[in-house]
Amino acid sequence: MDRNTITGFILLALMSVGFFVYSSREQQKAAKERAAIETIANAGKAEAIAPVDSTEIRKQAVINSLGSFANLATGEAQKITVETDDAVYTFDSKGGTISSVQLRDFKTYDKQPLELFNSEKNKLGLSFVTNENKSINTGELFFTTTAVSSKISGDEQLKLEYVLNFGEGQQYIHEYVISGKGYLLDFNVRMKGIGGVMSNISKALKLDWSQNMPSLEKNLSEERQYSNVYYRTADKNVDELSARSEDDKVLEQPVQWVSFKQKFFNNTLIARDGNFEAGGRLRVKPNSEEKDVVKYARATLSIPVENADDFSYSMQWYFGPNKYNDLKKLKIDLDEIIPLGWAIFGWVNKFLIIPVFDILGKFISNYGVIILILTVLLKLVLTPLNRKQLISSVKMQILKPEIDQLKKKYGDDKQMIGAKQMEIFRNAGVNPMGGCLPMLLQMPILFAMYRFFPNSIELRQQSFLWADDLSHYDSILNLPFSIPLYGDHVSLFTLLMAITSFAYTRMSMAQQQTGMADDMMAMQMKIMQYLTPVMFLVMFNSFSAALSYYYFLFNLLSIIQTFVIKKFFIDENALRAEIEFNKKQPKKKSAWQERVEQMMEQQKTLKEQQQKTKK
Repeated sequence: MDRNTITGFILLALMSVGFFVYSSREQQKAAKERAAIETIANAGKAEAIAPVDSTEIRKQAVINSLGSFANLATGEAQKITVETDDAVYTFDSKGGTISSVQLRDFKTYDKQPLELFNSEKNKLGLSFVTNENKSINTGELFFTTTAVSSKISGDEQLKLEYVLNFGEGQQYIHEYVISGKGYLLDFNVRMKGIGGVMSNISKALKLDWSQNMPSLEKNLSEERQYSNVYYRTADKNVDELSARSEDDKVLEQPVQWVSFKQKFFNNTLIARDGNFEAGGRLRVKPNSEEKDVVKYARATLSIPVENADDFSYSMQWYFGPNKYNDLKKLKIDLDEIIPLGWAIFGWVNKFLIIPVFDILGKFISNYGVIILILTVLLKLVLTPLNRKQLISSVKMQILKPEIDQLKKKYGDDKQMIGAKQMEIFRNAGVNPMGGCLPMLLQMPILFAMYRFFPNSIELRQQSFLWADDLSHYDSILNLPFSIPLYGDHVSLFTLLMAITSFAYTRMSMAQQQTGMADDMMAMQMKIMQYLTPVMFLVMFNSFSAALSYYYFLFNLLSIIQTFVIKKFFIDENALRAEIEFNKKQPKKKSAWQERVEQMMEQQKTLKEQQQKTKK
């Protein structure tokens, strides 16, 4: 190959490399230009897509799911209000349902209108399956109505109808009957001629109701504690879901009503025609994140439909306060959503405390004064028991020198001291349990009050002295920090209760320790007299002011009562004479005393044998 040929090949190779490099650069430039054009185009598309609202997409999905009934999903929501003596109801043509319930006689803790039910926090819809296998959810559809905003009062009633027209006389209707007074609202579901619309396979209405319970009180943690989902089964048992944790329950029985209950108010759906079918589902979920939400509650219930051509199902809504007597008048056990205590504590509240409280409330408007009078009345009723308790204590004090002699004589032999002590009591005619029984009889009332005051709506936002709300804790000092278990404030009523509790406990223990043969027990009792007031101070600091105020009054009156009875109604000389007289009388041992003595003799013999064995 000559030089010219080689030179030609080299030049050709260089030209090829140069062309390749040039082409690569041009391609990269073109790619950048295309990317820029696509970016601009995509930006234009994004600008075109951005204005599309998610509600529009959802609306279109609903329309597509309705098949031949798609026209029912379009329209304009129209709202009307109905004012009564006790509430203001707002109805919405979308869903043909209630969108708001405002109670006229109540305010939130920050003095705002109290809206117990609203469409933002409540979702309610009824649904059924059509013969096209489409799900009709009434909450998404637009009803027609001739109703207008109105105002009624007293015994007046107003009927509203919201209608879904499927054509050819086929109708689905929500009917409401509102009374001028009270918190009950009739809610009837009716169907006309839609047997050909509803599926023959699934002949039932599914009712789905959920609520983010709104915060209405100042103490959110306490509000969550007393809020829950309750229900009454067909066999008339009232039950509730878990109050402290998330709970999901499938109902194995039909239910008559479901109540979303808060501390002082409730929303309740009641079946009047039979019951909601078994298989329903209830759910509650504590909400610790949102400060304006107490809990999330949901109820999914089923209404049987036998004949969709001519069907009617009657229900009632209750939107109102948890007033025991008002709920009891409904005669469906709705009053049981108010936690008044179980067994004897609940009976004391229902048949003693509440009736007296209601009677006093008719004549006295200040509930602090009512609590004072109630406490005085209870102490007067309990005076005979307290007098008996004090007499027993004084007798024990009289016998104290003899008990002290036993301790010196028998030393550490506690069994012998106990036996001889019982003999002294028997000879003197003293019952060592006489001071305990009256105290035990007072306990049901104390525990009943513990349940009554925090749940009494009558005390809500009622001020007294320095407390601006007796249903809430009273604070005389807000701390810049929170003390574990105690809180971030100082309750004066709780402080007074703790002080009087210490004083009364010290007074009582001084009397009760007189007859104690066990020094260890006496030491434990002495520790308790200091520990108990401290425990009360911590426990009650965030409780309702009414409860701390009541316990403070009870302690104070107990101290005064003890002083007065001992000073003016107990003659210690007469009791000494009675004891001496009893000692001289022949004693007949009871069967119980004989068994106790036999048991103690057996223990003594066994102890002596054990000592011999050790030797």
